[in-house]
Amino acid sequence: MQQRRTEQHTSEASGRRRPAARALFRLGVIAAALLGIVSGVIALRIQAANSFQSTGSLPASLRLPGEMRLLVISPHPDDETLGCGGLIARVRGSGGQARVVFLTNGDAFKVAASREERKIRPTPQDLIDFGAERQREAMLAGMRLGLKPSELLFLGFPDRGLTRLWTGNWAVPFTSGYTGVSQCPYRLAYRPGAPYTGQELLRILSEVISEWRPTLICVPGPLDDHPDHYAAYAFTTAAVADLEMRGRFPEGRPRLMTYLIHRGQWPAPRGPAPSRPLAPPQPLMTVGTHWEVFPLRPHEISAKQAAIEEYRSQTAVMGSFLRSFVRSSELYGREPVRAVAAVPDGLLIGLDGRAAVWETIEAQAPSPEADTVGRALRRGADITGLSVARDSHNVYLRMQTAGSRGKGVSARLQVRSLGPDGFRGMEVTVSAAGKVQPPGILATWRGQALEVAIPAGRLGDASLVWVGASTHYLGFTVDKTGWHQLEMPGRVITARKTTPRVPARLPAG
Repeated sequence: MQQRRTEQHTSEASGRRRPAARALFRLGVIAAALLGIVSGVIALRIQAANSFQSTGSLPASLRLPGEMRLLVISPHPDDETLGCGGLIARVRGSGGQARVVFLTNGDAFKVAASREERKIRPTPQDLIDFGAERQREAMLAGMRLGLKPSELLFLGFPDRGLTRLWTGNWAVPFTSGYTGVSQCPYRLAYRPGAPYTGQELLRILSEVISEWRPTLICVPGPLDDHPDHYAAYAFTTAAVADLEMRGRFPEGRPRLMTYLIHRGQWPAPRGPAPSRPLAPPQPLMTVGTHWEVFPLRPHEISAKQAAIEEYRSQTAVMGSFLRSFVRSSELYGREPVRAVAAVPDGLLIGLDGRAAVWETIEAQAPSPEADTVGRALRRGADITGLSVARDSHNVYLRMQTAGSRGKGVSARLQVRSLGPDGFRGMEVTVSAAGKVQPPGILATWRGQALEVAIPAGRLGDASLVWVGASTHYLGFTVDKTGWHQLEMPGRVITARKTTPRVPARLPAG
């Protein structure tokens, strides 16, 4: 009897729980549907804005010097064709000289490698073989644009690993999580066996630029979404700056232009549109980049389209995206020369989350707001700008976000400096719980502002710095600024030695 009562009680309790579980399930479905609708509306809004931008007024046309020596820095095989294929064809067709430097062989693209190698799980050796195939595709594409194989340099550095070389593995080799190697494995590389370190990549880039003496260098810009792309910008600008500091440009510093491949819902609309110009994404019109359009001639559009089709391993998995760059023009940018703001020691910057002194300092690393679905939904991690100032004792960084920081949001701020004693690097992380690394760095995150003070001595006697910031939610990257090159002021007004004001405990949100 007791057992039957227990079973009856259990059955009744279970029966009561079922409607509650069903209600929770329905609420979850409704919430997911609403989130999907909101995300879809945001995505359509962004795409519509970019499509409208394509038909709006366009920036001034890019002008080419008479004797052109063009050097294109391509993070992966196909970037050079998508971004600069028409320009390469123009230069070669008019008797100028052109070279392409491929930083990686694109050997971490597992989806394309799986299809190419006919394996669900490609091995590290399969990925290396795939990288060699992409190298062959690049040679065929180059021929379509008028380039000889000898004018293509393959460095063979790690795909999806260039940011690690810039921020962490400067002197210690990085091991690719895809190919499993820590040095260039390709026989047809510029330097087979080159170690995967930041200093080695910088050394090779400097060597190529110094020996070939280009008049124009084209490289992806700092606001390209792909980490390898904005790392390519950092390494290229660092190589040029280092060579200039050492007096290696007797005929003058080469002109540097940027091109764009990845940025949110761009290009829009998708697919080839040879009669339509390529315009900047609408959010990138207000970040200070000076955009210039390069109109293409019909035979240059045809050559570029034929070159894109040579990348069969890529068009097979994302052909619509690649063919979106078949337009009547190409897009290039010039990044403004910005400088770290110098403030007197007496004008103390307090790490208190208040604007005060910062209101007079324009963000040296601006970032567009709500230009992807993830950033629009997570405003507390949507970076709107990174400002940098210094006095005689500290370098201060202030990261501004579109909304107040919420739970689960963390951040990384990075600085790399160049001075007479070479390159130095510094990374500051603030965890979701408010823990600051490395120890001894002062930081506070209140509302929409994260402020950090780095002792100036850690950056050496720097004349240039590269700064960048990224935000993360539950381990996923939400936003990043890329790395921006800034001039460091040579003289700072000194007064009494001061220590930044900072709360005793970093607020968690």
